[in-house]
Amino acid sequence: MNPGFAERFPAIAGSLPATTLSTIVRDETGRAIDIDLGRGRVYNGDAEALAAEQVGRFEVKPLQFFTQDLSGANIGSEVSARMRDRMLEGMAENGITSYSNKPDYEGSFLVILGLGLGYHLRPLIETTKARHVLIVEPVPEFTAHAAATQDWQALFEIADRRGIDIKLSSAAQPDQIIAEIRRLVYRIGEPFIDGAFVFVHYPSWVLTETRDRLQQVIDQMFISKGFYEDELKMMSNAVGNLLRYDSRLIDAKPKPARPETAIIIGSGPSIDRSMDDLRRLVPQGVVFSAGTSLRVCLRNGIRPQFHCELENGDPTVEVLTALSREFDLSGITLIASVTVDPRVAALFDEVYFFFRDSVSSTRILAPERHELIGVGPTCVNTALRVSAALGFTDYILFGTDCGSKLGQVKHSRDSVYAVTDKYKTFERNLKYNQTLPGNFGGIVECDWILALCAQILGDITRRYKLNVLNTSDGALLNGVMPRVASSIRNLPRQADAGKVRADMRRLARACPAGSFFERWEPGQLLEGATAFYDDLLALVDETIAQGEDLVAFWHRLSDFMDGFKDQYARTESIAHGSIRSMPKIGMYFSHRMTDPERRAMMMATFLAEYRSTVLFMRDGTLGLIADLETALAERSAHRLRMGVEA
Repeated sequence: MNPGFAERFPAIAGSLPATTLSTIVRDETGRAIDIDLGRGRVYNGDAEALAAEQVGRFEVKPLQFFTQDLSGANIGSEVSARMRDRMLEGMAENGITSYSNKPDYEGSFLVILGLGLGYHLRPLIETTKARHVLIVEPVPEFTAHAAATQDWQALFEIADRRGIDIKLSSAAQPDQIIAEIRRLVYRIGEPFIDGAFVFVHYPSWVLTETRDRLQQVIDQMFISKGFYEDELKMMSNAVGNLLRYDSRLIDAKPKPARPETAIIIGSGPSIDRSMDDLRRLVPQGVVFSAGTSLRVCLRNGIRPQFHCELENGDPTVEVLTALSREFDLSGITLIASVTVDPRVAALFDEVYFFFRDSVSSTRILAPERHELIGVGPTCVNTALRVSAALGFTDYILFGTDCGSKLGQVKHSRDSVYAVTDKYKTFERNLKYNQTLPGNFGGIVECDWILALCAQILGDITRRYKLNVLNTSDGALLNGVMPRVASSIRNLPRQADAGKVRADMRRLARACPAGSFFERWEPGQLLEGATAFYDDLLALVDETIAQGEDLVAFWHRLSDFMDGFKDQYARTESIAHGSIRSMPKIGMYFSHRMTDPERRAMMMATFLAEYRSTVLFMRDGTLGLIADLETALAERSAHRLRMGVEA
């Protein structure tokens, strides 16, 4: 084996087989030209010549993934929309009337699917504009052959000279390969997905399936997580809810397994066809409604014991307020993110709050082991995760479609999306641009949110070893058993509603209004936020002074955002999403400028606007914290301008 290979990839080198069933085919000079599999060959020709032809075709017409628009960069956020508009204004000011439809820059990713004998590696490394290369070879024997055939030391010297980082993966299945790609992207930065290259070396189901699934995965990874205005609202709501309401807090600590079956109800269209079976099973289980499915339940005579909410927007308040007027909500316990609008909790007699993952209110406020991971992106995810946190392990899912069959409606006929003009319009305008395999066969249409919903439902099922039956005629969920609802005759154990409620109250800590903040230390957030923004502004100023491009700026910014722990009292989390999403907008425009002078103009426009936006977010963050500190000092919500009515 080439020593350079073993030195750079010791773990993989140590795992390679000492002997192989396949053999290297050599020509009369001893040069490796093919791999004999016993019942056929990989190349059926001269591997080196074929690789040269393949790379030549790739250079002329590469497989390149790039974003079509900026919808994944939180354009719904005021600060992101302002950045986009300023970039368009900058183009007009500089006489730029058009730009390329795809990016052209040095810094993106190159994923090489297939190693084989490895003759394609050197010409790709010599010419690629990518600076982060992931080589994937699912067949260990092929890796062993390439390790013995290629001059890896020379390859690494070329890569080092060009500033290219090379990683090697031995992942053997599409899910594993995609997980490796995700890890690489999140480590380096999701902006560099825009313009990423994929090179498939030889035909293989594993490699072609990975290639075909990458577009959907890349779309998901490009999407920004969280934005400044939403974080302000969630932080405000969290403080308001904890000050105003007597509640209970659900933590993430392991709980004893419960014997009852939890029935989780979504508002997917297939629930309409399963309603008779659902009504038959409801008296035997513990029912969790999720978001808009509460209306579906109540319209069909089903009263869930628990109702789950996640979102903080006005539509949640609007829909639940209407339901409270049409139906009696007494006896239904609300389980909600502490970030929901405080008007929601007022509609229910009993309230359980939880801290959702990744948001600023959780980063800043949550006690140890209270962050619940996997509660989003939809309320169906919330219902599964919070019930698992309360000890449930056996489940039946109804209406958790995560999409709809081709050409069919997108929600239940009893959901709010089918009864009011406002939500009917939303349903009509909802565009599905992805597909997933169906739970009972066929194909299901969805968007990125529902695709992520399906993925996380499967992830939570496997992570917590849940036993889940899915009656929904929607997307197939990994680790979940499809089951026709009519085939479930009875549940293994009849639920005792009184005992369940008593146990839930015992498992979730009581939190009287205002008591959460009894040990609050005033001043720490203001000090931390001031220091954070001072350091961030200094970073931007240094980038401008050094004349760095946006690739260098991203790496500088990423190192800064990933390099601290608690010195800013975690207040950076309020603007974290927008801080990282705005560079995507700058790169989108500047990397589509083929003229260096125009690219420099767009970089200057971006950095000036970025600095201005950081100042704007600083003022808003400090104002929020000042209001928070005032409210906590008074131990009263009456003067709080944070989503709590006076």
